Amino acid sequence: MPGRRHSPGADAPEPDTGSADAARNSYEVLFDSAAVGLTRIGLDGRFLIVNDALCRLLGRPREMLLGLGVADVTFHADLQPSMEAVARTVKTGETTGLDKRYVRPDGRIVWAHSSLTPLRDAAGEVETLLVVVTDLTARREAEEALRQSEQRLRLALQAGNFATWDWNILSGTVIWSDQVFRMHGLEVGTIQPSLEFWFSTIHPEDRPHVEAMLAAARDGHQPFEAEFRIRRLDGDIAWCASTGMFFYDDVGAPFRMIGLQRDVTQRHEWQDRQQVLIAELQHRTRNLLGVVRSLAQRTSTGLDSIEDFMLLFRERLAALARVNGLLSRLDEGQRITFDELLRSELSARGVLDDEWIGKLALDGPSGVRLRSATVQTFALALHELTTNAVKYGALAAPEGQLSVRWSVEWDGHGEARLRVDWHESGVPDVPADDAQPRGGGYGRELIERALPYQLKARTAYELTADGVRCTIDLPLCG
Repeated sequence: MPGRRHSPGADAPEPDTGSADAARNSYEVLFDSAAVGLTRIGLDGRFLIVNDALCRLLGRPREMLLGLGVADVTFHADLQPSMEAVARTVKTGETTGLDKRYVRPDGRIVWAHSSLTPLRDAAGEVETLLVVVTDLTARREAEEALRQSEQRLRLALQAGNFATWDWNILSGTVIWSDQVFRMHGLEVGTIQPSLEFWFSTIHPEDRPHVEAMLAAARDGHQPFEAEFRIRRLDGDIAWCASTGMFFYDDVGAPFRMIGLQRDVTQRHEWQDRQQVLIAELQHRTRNLLGVVRSLAQRTSTGLDSIEDFMLLFRERLAALARVNGLLSRLDEGQRITFDELLRSELSARGVLDDEWIGKLALDGPSGVRLRSATVQTFALALHELTTNAVKYGALAAPEGQLSVRWSVEWDGHGEARLRVDWHESGVPDVPADDAQPRGGGYGRELIERALPYQLKARTAYELTADGVRCTIDLPLCG
């Protein structure tokens, strides 16, 4: 109406407070119902508002979280990066993200990705930060389980000395582990892995078998297993045990093969050595049985009673047992030495005890190696000499003396021989050389007949005026 005064803005519409409230309510509903954790934090890092998903993730009720800050719930090792992310977001005004760990009240650690977005006031200044928190715990635990599983697999492969390969049949490319290079005597990475190189290293005699086993595994949809020899770069031959598996497409065509390979050279060497040892054991057993049979027959000759036979036979069997005990303790390539054999026999009769000091003289080099095939018969000869010396000879006589001297000599053919001089003295009443021998004469017969026949020895046995003089000269091992 004319003349009516209007106040400024009198015709402006009233604010629609209902619409603003509805928008705010919708925002709050979306905020609370979000599947991910949502929070708004102040520039000091304190929680201003949180949703239910974040409460569940952090294991704390809303009332507790609203009294805390980011530093109160962050794992100590991740606190510094977390605070740096807050500062960076405020400074740059850009969204910042980082993976971090939170600590629940029960001590459990949860992994999450936190995305920080600045929220500005009317003047454009960063006022608060919106943080979107996505739970990564299940993924991280799965990754950690996979990492540990891979570590265990790697450890098992290393402990078992396994090499691995992966053959892409369609492209022809091959990937293999460092152990494959080492197995072939190569520096790691010096050649490009290929099926052609792998086949070229297989021993020519074994290659047809490996190719046949590979074809059978491929065509029969079955595992590949083979043992074969390879030629290493240094020319040595190594044994490998290989196993693998083909993978097939929907029409049954192979497109990939993976497998393991292990150096089993040592096992084959042990098997070969075992065969040698078994053959040696069989040979020694046959020899031992022959010696025992001959021993029983010869011991029974000239004895009047079974008691005498058993006493003498047990003594001689004990001598055999001692030398076989020495043989059983030898490693491959070792030999019994003469001084070891002699001292074993003298010790068994107690001759090395202190009471014999002054009656016994031993002189000769140590470590003279004997042929293993000779020691049983040689040990029996030493046993007979020692037994007779203890019962009837120098070691039984008050004034008796026993001297055993040995040396290594070379004959005209360049063969090393052991010469042993057994000399007894101070023995009274020595019987005539052609008299009935004491003890049945087995020892002298063994020395004069068996040693030359079985060991190619040269021997002399003589009853002198004051005791026995015996010389044994036999070939040595190389």
